[in-house]
This record gives sequence, structure tokens and C-alpha cells, in this order.
Amino acid sequence: MSLIDFVVPVIDIKDGVAVGAKQGRREIYRELSSMLVDSSNPLQVSMAYKQLGFKSIYVADLDGIMNKSPNLDLLKGIRLGTGLDVMADIGTWSGEAIFSIEAVGIIPILATETFTSLNLLRFPKKFALGLDIRNGSLLCEMNCDLDVFLDLIRDSPTIVKVIAIDLDRVGMSSGPNLDLCEMIVDRLDGVELIYGGGVRFLLDVAVLLDAGVSRVLIGSSLHEGRITVEELIEG
Repeated sequence: MSLIDFVVPVIDIKDGVAVGAKQGRREIYRELSSMLVDSSNPLQVSMAYKQLGFKSIYVADLDGIMNKSPNLDLLKGIRLGTGLDVMADIGTWSGEAIFSIEAVGIIPILATETFTSLNLLRFPKKFALGLDIRNGSLLCEMNCDLDVFLDLIRDSPTIVKVIAIDLDRVGMSSGPNLDLCEMIVDRLDGVELIYGGGVRFLLDVAVLLDAGVSRVLIGSSLHEGRITVEELIEG
């Protein structure tokens, strides 16, 4: 296997178009500009990822996360139109919305940013948990401490993977948060960890994998050409 098999490219969708993410400050997100594709249409961006050889993508549906109006038809079109494995944070725990995307094979991400109660951890089906981190703390409406939260989810039978995103580092080329990754790997032994935030170049991917991360999310480093598909295939 090459490094491309351990990398998951990202699409952030706002107002129905792909945007470039910066530090999780969504008010400054602008239409995607990329060396990979001359389009901000999320389906076209997904097709470009597919043609480059990626097998899966991560989608942050900001319309769902911010406004509770997820782009369900667009997400289903991406999944059915590309055949890629899709993980999506749609910002809602609505059973109807989750079933709608699950029905076409999309893996729903239930993220801490939209947690309103720890009862949500009793979600009756297997799911991917999103850990949203800002300023070293868990981003959560309940103001829950990260250490305490990791203890609460340690033995969960329904959390099949954890996606940890350091929002302060997203799009900033500041380097990944290795301390965070090592802590989660240590505390959640055996859980698949996917990490995003601050990945600058190929060496960062390799270092994260060595630290126990299962897969790495990358966005700006791909679109700006700091990581190339050729490097990933040869790595």
C-alpha cells in the first residue's frame, strides 16, 4: 500500500459550493481555489479526487452544521456519482436525515460541536464520532472537558471511528497536533483515529501514521500543491 491509501481529502460545503477552510472561521471561508480542479462545484471536486486515485472523502456540510439545512441531495449525488466512500458531518442528529444518507452508503459523522446532551452517545447504531477541538479544548455546547469526554466514550460499543479535527490548524499549514493524536490513541486503545488540521507536506502524513493515526484528512495542502498525488503514490 502507498500513502494515498491512508489519506482522505476534504470538501467543505457552504451555500452549496466547495470552500477553502481557515481555522474553522466560517465567516471568512471563500469559494475554493485549487490547482487540482477548476471548479467549486462539490460534485466536480469529488470527481477530481476520484480521478486522482483517492478512495474516500470527508465532507463537512457547513449548511447543515451552521443552519440545520444539510445538502442531502448533493451529498447523495456525490456518493452515487463517484462511487467514493463518503464520510459526512451534516450537523444534525435527525434520524430521518441520517437514514437518508446512510441509505446510499454515506457514513454519518456525529460531531461534538452539535452535541446537546450526552444521551446522544447512546445513539442506537454504529457511527463515526467527530471530536472538534479549538484552543486545546473540546468544542461542545455542554462545555465538556476533553479528558472527561474521552473517559465517557472509551468503552462505547457504537463508536466505530473517531475523527479528531484541530480547528485552529485547519488551512493554516502550522503542522499537525501530535500531542492530541498521541493522547487519543493512548486513551482510546483500538479505536480507528482519523486526524485533520495543519498537515503541511508528506512528512506530516508519515509522522501521523507513525503516531498511531489510521488515516489523515488533507485539504489545503492538496489544493495548493504542497502535497501531490505522485508523492502519495510513491510514498
